[in-house]
Amino acid sequence: MKALNDNEIKVFESMPDHRAVSDSLEKAFCSGGLSEFRKFIFAANNSLERKHEGLAVLLRGNDGKIIVYKDNHKIWELSVSEKSKKKTVCKVSFDFNHARYTKDWDAKYKKLHELGFSIGNRSKSEVLPSDIRIKIVRNDKKEVTGGEIGMISCTKEYFSKDFVEESYKIIHGLVKDFFRSQSEDYFRKAVATDPKYKSVENIKGAGANVFIEKRWQQRLLFQFQNMSNGCYAYDLEFSQKYPDKKYVDKFAKTNGEEFADVKAEEIKKKLGTNEPDMLAIRYEEGAPVALVLLEVKSTKSACEGSSGIREHMEGMKSYSEQAIFMRNRKRDAYVSLCQYHRMGIISENISIKEIPEDLPVEKVVLLTNANIPMEEGVRAPSSALDYYKDHKDDIFSWAKRYGCKVWITDSNYWDIDLKIEEVSI
Repeated sequence: MKALNDNEIKVFESMPDHRAVSDSLEKAFCSGGLSEFRKFIFAANNSLERKHEGLAVLLRGNDGKIIVYKDNHKIWELSVSEKSKKKTVCKVSFDFNHARYTKDWDAKYKKLHELGFSIGNRSKSEVLPSDIRIKIVRNDKKEVTGGEIGMISCTKEYFSKDFVEESYKIIHGLVKDFFRSQSEDYFRKAVATDPKYKSVENIKGAGANVFIEKRWQQRLLFQFQNMSNGCYAYDLEFSQKYPDKKYVDKFAKTNGEEFADVKAEEIKKKLGTNEPDMLAIRYEEGAPVALVLLEVKSTKSACEGSSGIREHMEGMKSYSEQAIFMRNRKRDAYVSLCQYHRMGIISENISIKEIPEDLPVEKVVLLTNANIPMEEGVRAPSSALDYYKDHKDDIFSWAKRYGCKVWITDSNYWDIDLKIEEVSI
């Protein structure tokens, strides 16, 4: 990768890049209009014997949201807008495309609509004539491949306990259906029954999958909660922010003509785009000793190809060597951990230690099985452990080349206790 020039560095460093959320969103979540969500999450998680089956709260400051996950799928997206100094309006959103594998999705939508959820303006969208909610989806060849509904949202100054409980009951059921391995996509079926779009029946691709790697990722988020001697994972589904054209143009307009030649796409191209699945801090005796970039692989197919093990090791190495990234990640880790602490996600009995700017960076690939609970009646795909057994020498060679650790686990993601082993390279 090429290095950024001085002007590109100035543009990139001026861009806000943080996972921690705004003071107004934090306040709304802790004591304001979104506080019933927080109470519900804590009560639900505290009632579980198997803590990893709980709801995960993750910060998305760049997008102005707090995301609540179940099995690494979004249940609620929480955000705020300040109408005035005295009035904050709160918003909860859900991607209703999760309902495509629920037979009575229409009844579920009506219940959410009664609670106050609605779809945004679709006046310019191509929608199914028989159902204005379903938007027609086409591929690059303009062929109709199915339908979608997308995000639905509800805005209030204050969300009640009843609203939170009722919306969770419905949404959780939709996400559970989404995770089951099913062959029928009911949005697609609705489109195919219309004579105008009947060709969708001839296009393959309908059907859910079991999302085993996603389940593992959230399981590990709850596993890595050790701020004494171990890892504390503070972010999942990490996405690096880059300046877009609008931001670069505005910066040039404000700061002088010398920045007119800076191109957003060139900055991203030079810096690269590979990001890890998880971010964590490793602690020894309560002190932070490393920033950990962690990539999870659960299926054999995920270990191969353009996003396979070797490619991710190489990508994490490149990412970790960009000082401009690492400075932001270390600063943001401390701010995020402090915010989790104030929110009660991290116990008040724990003291958050500052993250040194020279904190080392460790890169880890964790390989798991692909087992699925027997009650789901689904055959497990070939796993990352199968790939590891067949390609151990290659994996060790890549790990040495890119300075990456390799962890494996024979445990199942639903086990209460996980045994994770670092293998010798």
